Amino acid sequence: MNKKVKIYDKEYLVLEFDSEMGRTYEPEGFFEQLKGKPYEEQVKYYNYNYSYERSRVYAGGDETGTGPHQYGGNISKLDYVDAIIVNDKDVIVGFRIKGSITLAGYAYSYEVEENNGAGYKTYSESESLTCIVVK
Repeated sequence: MNKKVKIYDKEYLVLEFDSEMGRTYEPEGFFEQLKGKPYEEQVKYYNYNYSYERSRVYAGGDETGTGPHQYGGNISKLDYVDAIIVNDKDVIVGFRIKGSITLAGYAYSYEVEENNGAGYKTYSESESLTCIVVK
């Protein structure tokens, strides 16, 4: 497809949805409410949230950390989104965010704790693409 569209003041690449991209988790009626609306209107129904936290606790009791860090908001306001993904009905079903495909209703959470004998290292992150359904 390789076409580009302008949404507000930003240009996005338009990618066609392909089942190899993954699966959408559409709340009932969500895509139907977007059908027929221009892209500028459709993006208003998506919020993106991301957070991560890292810390290290050493045997001596010293603690260092880098979190928590959170960012997100309406998808159209984020600089690191460069493409919209549309289905065969011209409805936005996802976005390319920081180079990765993220589809409607996507949620991800990851947590790791490691003890190497000298102390603990922990890391957690979460990401979600929230669909806003208007009733």
